[in-house]
Amino acid sequence: MTEQNNYGQYSFNIGDTEFPKGIQADNYVKTTRYSLFSFIPLTLYENFNRFANIYFLIMAILGFMPWSPISPVVQIAPLIFVTVVSMVKALIEDLMRFLNDQKYNNFPFEVWRDGRFVKLQSWKIKPGDIIKIESCVEMPADIAILATSEKGGECYANEVNLNGETAIKQRKALFSSAQLSPEEAGRIHGTITISLPNKDIQRVNGTFTVNNNQFPFSIHNCILRGVFLKNTSWTVGLCLYTGHDTRIIQNQRHPPHKTSQLEKRLNKIIIFDFILNFSIVLFLTIMDFIYEKKMNFYWVKKQTNLAYFFFQEFTAYAILLSYMIPISLYVTIEFIRLFQSWTFSKDFGMYEPGLGFCSPKNSNLNEELGVIDHVFSDKTGTLTENKMSFVQMSVRGDIYDTLNQIDLIKSKISTDENLSLFLQCLGLCHSVIVSSEGYSSESPDEEALVTHTAKLGVKLISRVSDESITVEIDGTETIYDHLASVAFTSARKRMSVVVRTLSNDIYLFMKGADAMMMNLLKNDEDKSTIDLVNSQITSFAEQGLRTLVLGYRKLDKQEYTNWKERLQNAAIELENREENIARVGSEIEHSLTLLGAVAIEDELQPYVAETVAYLARMDVRFWVLTGDKKETAVSIAKSTNVITPSCSVFEILEGTEEETNTALEGIMNARQSVAVISPDGLENLIENNPKKLVEIGDLCRSVVCFRMSPFLKSRVVAVVRENTDRVCLSIGDGANDVNMIQTAHVGIGIFGREGHQAASNSDFAITRFKHLKRLMVCHGRLSLLRLSGVILYMITKNIVLIFPQIWYSIMTRWTPTTIYDDFLLSTFNLVWTIFPPVEYGWFEQDLSFKSMMSYPYLYKEARAGRYLSIWRFSLEFVSATYQSVVLFLFNVYFPSRSVIDGNGDSTGYSTAGFTLFVSVVMCMNIQVIMRTHGWTLILFLAVYLSIFVFYLFTLPYGSLSSFAPSMFFVPQTVFRMPIAWLEIIISIIAGLIPEALFRILKSLWYPSYSRIVRESEQLAYDGLPLLAKA
Repeated sequence: MTEQNNYGQYSFNIGDTEFPKGIQADNYVKTTRYSLFSFIPLTLYENFNRFANIYFLIMAILGFMPWSPISPVVQIAPLIFVTVVSMVKALIEDLMRFLNDQKYNNFPFEVWRDGRFVKLQSWKIKPGDIIKIESCVEMPADIAILATSEKGGECYANEVNLNGETAIKQRKALFSSAQLSPEEAGRIHGTITISLPNKDIQRVNGTFTVNNNQFPFSIHNCILRGVFLKNTSWTVGLCLYTGHDTRIIQNQRHPPHKTSQLEKRLNKIIIFDFILNFSIVLFLTIMDFIYEKKMNFYWVKKQTNLAYFFFQEFTAYAILLSYMIPISLYVTIEFIRLFQSWTFSKDFGMYEPGLGFCSPKNSNLNEELGVIDHVFSDKTGTLTENKMSFVQMSVRGDIYDTLNQIDLIKSKISTDENLSLFLQCLGLCHSVIVSSEGYSSESPDEEALVTHTAKLGVKLISRVSDESITVEIDGTETIYDHLASVAFTSARKRMSVVVRTLSNDIYLFMKGADAMMMNLLKNDEDKSTIDLVNSQITSFAEQGLRTLVLGYRKLDKQEYTNWKERLQNAAIELENREENIARVGSEIEHSLTLLGAVAIEDELQPYVAETVAYLARMDVRFWVLTGDKKETAVSIAKSTNVITPSCSVFEILEGTEEETNTALEGIMNARQSVAVISPDGLENLIENNPKKLVEIGDLCRSVVCFRMSPFLKSRVVAVVRENTDRVCLSIGDGANDVNMIQTAHVGIGIFGREGHQAASNSDFAITRFKHLKRLMVCHGRLSLLRLSGVILYMITKNIVLIFPQIWYSIMTRWTPTTIYDDFLLSTFNLVWTIFPPVEYGWFEQDLSFKSMMSYPYLYKEARAGRYLSIWRFSLEFVSATYQSVVLFLFNVYFPSRSVIDGNGDSTGYSTAGFTLFVSVVMCMNIQVIMRTHGWTLILFLAVYLSIFVFYLFTLPYGSLSSFAPSMFFVPQTVFRMPIAWLEIIISIIAGLIPEALFRILKSLWYPSYSRIVRESEQLAYDGLPLLAKA
C-alpha cells in the first residue's frame, strides 16, 4: 500500500525576519498543558468530566438547601479533597514540563549574526539562521548541513531521542558547501524551498538555491531537533524548521487512551450503584409522601404544594444516601496502580544486566495483564536476539560454510569470477558507515554481512559521502566511484547501488528478497541454476535462516547517463520525491545476472520456547507476525514451540471461501492445530470474512503469519480486537511494531538493538521476551486480584455505612434524618477506612511467585473473571446488607428502648449514632484481615492505626461543643460505658461470623484452584496430589 504525502511548500531567504502565516518565527517551545490563568478552569473541567464527581457536586449544591439533613460540609469536604489531590498532581506534572521547557529554550547556541558567531538562547533562533553545533550537543532545530569538521562533509548523529534508534547514522553536507569553514558557511546567501511543517520524520525534501544553482537536499542532508551530534567535532547548519514546526514536536502526542476490562466492569457496578441509589431514594420518598399525606403531617411542615414537598423529600433522601457511591474510589485506585507500577520496575525477576528493569508506562493497564487471551508477537528482536551471523552462502549453486571455510573462500577470490563478484556485491551494496569504532548500520543484517565479508577477503575500508567506496579485495585496495544508490524500503524489498570501476566499467549491484529478485533476472539466465539456488534458499529457510538474493548487471554508459539525468530530476522534486526516485530506480533494476544467496542466522533469545509453551498451557493464543518467508517462519515456529510435533498445520495461502472452510473443518477436527497464513490470504480474510479469521485464531493453538508488513500487522490485531471480546496483547522491539503495539489492548515493547521506539510507544517495556511470562502471570494476576478486592471492599463498606440510614429512616416513620455526625461521616472514606484497602492494594498476595509461574491454570482462573464477577458482587452486596442490619439492630434499634447510661442519664440518639459509627469503622477495618490471604505486620499496623487514630481523634473532638454541639461529650460517654462496648463487640461478631463461615465452608466444599495451590504451599507439599483431585 502506497501513501502519498502531498504537503504544500514555501520559500524563504537566509536572514529573513518575516515568514508566511502559520510558520513559527522563533524557536520557543511550550509543552505545558496549562497557563497561569487556565490552570484552575481546565483542571476543574477535567475533574468534572467524570460522572461521579458531577454527581457529588450536585449533592453538594443541594446540601445548601434548608431542608438538607446533612451539613453541606459533608458533601463539599470530600469533593474538595479529591479535586485538590487531582489538581496538585496535574500541577506537579505540568511544573516538571515547564522546567524542562525552560532548560531547552534558554540553552545557548552559536548563531551567525552581523558577520560572526554569537551566543544566543535557543528560543531566539529563527528559520534561515546559520548555527554552529559542537559534538555531543542536542540539535535545537531541524537543520540542513552546510559544513562539518570532516573532510568529506560527513557527520554522525544519534537519533535515539527522535525515534528510539540507537545506531549511529551518517549525514552529509550539501555538495555546494561541504569543504567550507564555519565562517565561510556563515556567509552563504541563498533561498530555501521546503515543504510546510509536517510529522514525517523519515523525509525532509527541499532545494537550496545559491547563485542560480539549485541543490536538492533530503533527510540525508539534515539533522532534526532532539538528535545528538556524534563522532564529529562541529557542524554548521541552516535552520529549516524551529519551535513547534520541528518534526519531533509535530510528533508529540498523547498515547491512545486504553481502558482495562476491570475498569469497564467497575463502571457497570457504579451504574448499578447509581440505579440502586435512585430506586431506594424514590421508594423512601414515595413512602414518606404516602405516610405524610395519610397523617396530614405536611400541614405541620407548612407545605401545601405537594409537588414541591415531593421534590423536597426526594432531594433530602438523595443527599442522605449519596455516600453509597465512594467518592475516594478512583483516587485510591490510581494511588494503588502507581505503587504497583513501581513494584514492576523494581522486580529483579525482570532485570537484565546491561539493559535494566521493566519500565511501566501506563499504570491504568496493570490488571489488564492478568486477562490476556491473544498474544501477537514480532519475530526478529522479539523472539530472537537480533544478533545476525552470516553463516552460509550459495554462489550460483556452490554452497560455502562462511564460518568454517574462510580460507577456502579467500583462496578462490582471484580465480573464481562469480565468487569475486558475489563478495564485491556484499562489500558495495549496503548503507554501512565506517567510523573509528568500526562498522555501524541501521540494519543488523547489513552490519553482519559487511563485517563477515571482510573476513572472507573483501573488506570495506571507507566511503566518502556519495563520491567513492574503498574496499580491500584479496589484500589490494580498490576505489569505486559511487554513482548512485536506490535505498531499501518495505515496498521495494531490495537495494541497489551503481558503481564505476577503475577500468571505467559501470556495474549495478543488487540484493533483496528472493520473491522480488528472482523476477528481475535476465530472460536467458540458466534455468537449472535458478532452480538449484531456489531449492538451496528453501533449505536455508527451513533451517530458520534469513535469506537474501544477490545479482548484478553491467550497464551501458549511455543508458546510465540517461538514467542518471532522470534520477537527478526526480531528486529535485519536493512532492513524492522518494516515490519518484524508487520509480526511476526500478527502470534499470532488470535483466540481472544471478550471483547467489546468503543465509543469515538470528539466534533465539533464552527461554523463548519455554515461555511460549507456558502461554499455550494458559490457553493464550499465540500469533507470530513476521516479515520472513514461509519456510523461515515455520522453522522458527517449530524451534520456539509455536508449532509442536503434536500439532496439525493448516495453510491458508489464498484466503478463498473454499480454502478457509477446508482449513476450519480440519482445525475443528484436530486435537491441536496451527494455522499458517500468507499475506494474500490474510488480506482476503480481513476484507471478506474477518469473523472467520477470528474463529481461526480462537480455535488454533497458534497462528503464524509470514511476509507481514507493519500495516498488515496492525490490521490483524485491530480485526481480532474489534470482532471479539478477547483481550489482545502485542509485543515487538522495532519501529515497525509501533502501530501493532498501540492497536492492542496492551502493548509491550522490548528494548531492542535497533532502538527503543517500540519500548517508548508501549504500555510496558521489558528487556527480554521471557519476562512476558512473569509480567502476566505474576504482576498482571496480582494487580487484578488486588484491585478487584479493593473495589469490592470500598463499595460494600459504603453500603454498610449508608444502609443504616435507610433503616433509621424507616424506624423514624420515613423521616430523611441522618443518624451520624456530619464531620465523622465526611471523613469515613478519606481517613478512618483508607489505610487497610491501600495496604491490600499494595501488598496482598495469595501465592508465591514460584507457584504462579508453575501452575498455568491459576492464570485461567483469574482471566475467567472470578475476582470481580456479578456473582461475587451479589454475594458481597448481600453480606454488606446483612452487616448493616445487624450493626443497626445491636447499636440503635435494641438500645433505643433504654438509652440511659450508668448514671441514669439519657444518652439520646447521638450516642446511638456514634456507637453505630464506631461499630462500622471497626467492622470494616477488621474485615480486611478476614479477606486477605496473608497476614503481615503492615496489615495489622494499618488496621490498628485506623482504629487507634479514630479513638484518639474522637475524644478531643467530643470536647468541642462549639464545633459539634450534638457530639459534645458523646465519645467520652460511649467509651466509658461497658454496655456500649458490649453492643459494639457483639454487633461486629454477629456481622462478621456469617461471612467467615461462608468463606470457610466454601474453601472446604468448593475450593478454588488457587486455594488448593495455597494449601499445598502451606503444607510444604509439591501440590501434585492435591491438584490432581482438583
